[in-house]
Amino acid sequence: RSSSVGESYPASMPPGPVPIPKSADEALNDPIFGDKWRESMMDDIHGKVEINKGWHLVKDLPPGRKAMKGKWVFKVLYNDDGSVARFKSRWVGKGFTQVPHVDYHETYCSTLRAEIMRLFLAEAAASDNELLEIDHIKAFTQGDMDDCELYVEQPHGFVDPKYAACRLTKPLEGTCQAGHLFMVSNADTLENKCGFNRSMTEPNIFWRERDGILIKIGVYVDNVLLSYPKGAAAKAQIDEVITVYKQRFNIDVRGPPREFMGI
Repeated sequence: RSSSVGESYPASMPPGPVPIPKSADEALNDPIFGDKWRESMMDDIHGKVEINKGWHLVKDLPPGRKAMKGKWVFKVLYNDDGSVARFKSRWVGKGFTQVPHVDYHETYCSTLRAEIMRLFLAEAAASDNELLEIDHIKAFTQGDMDDCELYVEQPHGFVDPKYAACRLTKPLEGTCQAGHLFMVSNADTLENKCGFNRSMTEPNIFWRERDGILIKIGVYVDNVLLSYPKGAAAKAQIDEVITVYKQRFNIDVRGPPREFMGI
């Protein structure tokens, strides 16, 4: 189960309510879960700044420029037995305030359709293929930034008064171009670094055939599913693909999936 912003589980539902905070102050000052929320918020900032190099602080804004507002989005992930698995926090931009052609250019971002994923899985089952799931960590902050100069206010609860704002060097969740820029960067890596071909009819399906081994990839937002034949030769090719992929993206190789897109 998961809770979304502003929601909590009714007291009658196991494992009991975990209130979802509506602000940084509410999260950090929660008498029971405050430490958990603080840890998850710091983890988000660390991942975006230290690992993905997503922004740097600036002391002054250029003349006529304003920093885009941001907000914290909170979520609780649960284990199958109802216990809390993870407190999840994301600092996101309020992209609805962005100005077209000033703060962003392209916004289009396709994703895998459910019926195509069913066909992908059916074909893998019919071929008795192995499946491997890869998840991008903070995916939208791993795309290549466009030429827009974009500023966002500092994360609430973690403001350094010596600085005016964050200058984005990578896309940020919530900004209009984030999904598009990640999609472009991911496709470029799969095609030009990993040697895959992009389907002409479904842009979120990629394939590669080498030495008689056919590998197919389905991309759903920031989750990647690989289908490949059984055997040591195919596994060696998968290991090579993952090695190259990791040189560009910060990923979590999850192994064979229990479910994908709810299937």
